[in-house]
Amino acid sequence: MYHAIVRSRLRKGMARLNREQFEPMVQGFPAEFELFFPGLPGHKGPRFNLEGTINLYRRIFEIYPALKFEVEDLVVSGWPHNTRVCVKWKCQATRKNGLPYTNQGVHIFHLRWGKVRYLEIYCDTQSIAEVRRTPDFNRLSGQATIPDRF
Repeated sequence: MYHAIVRSRLRKGMARLNREQFEPMVQGFPAEFELFFPGLPGHKGPRFNLEGTINLYRRIFEIYPALKFEVEDLVVSGWPHNTRVCVKWKCQATRKNGLPYTNQGVHIFHLRWGKVRYLEIYCDTQSIAEVRRTPDFNRLSGQATIPDRF
């Protein structure tokens, strides 16, 4: 039963991302939450705290308006004090310049008593790098570059 509840909550969280409602989801994470995003281009380190994670999602939805995620598979393992969840997804969007964007990846959640403590995101970072090389990328929000740390 516990695994079914976790699966339902994670599917609802991914659906919120489709409505660009990431802030209620992320702000529900504890203060000691940490995000690990290896291979993210242009960053000194792949780790983000709670505030950095909120800024990361803001920037993602600025670059990829109407980003839509589709959950392809969701696996839950462990007991409430030490739960692992793996969400396989794909996404698509139309960038502000009208060009399509697609990606796929996996989110690995580490939960303790139903709260996210750690999140790992593995996706096609080459796809992200290709977007970063387009001329319109740095014109978004008037920023010269994407910040080293979100």
